[in-house]
Amino acid sequence: MSFRIVDFSPIQYPYGMPAVRQGKFLHLGDGEGELLVLSPYKLSEFHAQILERYCMLNGLEGGFIRRREIYEVVGNDLTVIGGGHWRLDENEFHLFGASMIYGKFEAQGLMEKVRNFPGFGKYRIVIE
Repeated sequence: MSFRIVDFSPIQYPYGMPAVRQGKFLHLGDGEGELLVLSPYKLSEFHAQILERYCMLNGLEGGFIRRREIYEVVGNDLTVIGGGHWRLDENEFHLFGASMIYGKFEAQGLMEKVRNFPGFGKYRIVIE
């Protein structure tokens, strides 16, 4: 099973990343494995907006239920495991909290997956 991290920060910061970034994330599963989708707070007020953007960028169908609170994916293997908040600085990548709509992400085994993902081995990984 594969593991990927997708970061929407370049959409928010097209001219360079700040030293400290933070936002919300979704922990997703698909037919190939798991992925974390990171989005800065200003880009995604709700976790559902992260899922909507991910689906739009990857040609997946879905739609909102209950205004803009819940986004549901239609007709594929993509599932929401949970969500939370993230913070990244020059030394540490921190995952914490939970999504009010999608629940808490699955922390078990996640630290090793993140640490082994290219570019993240240099950070101290903190998962709460």
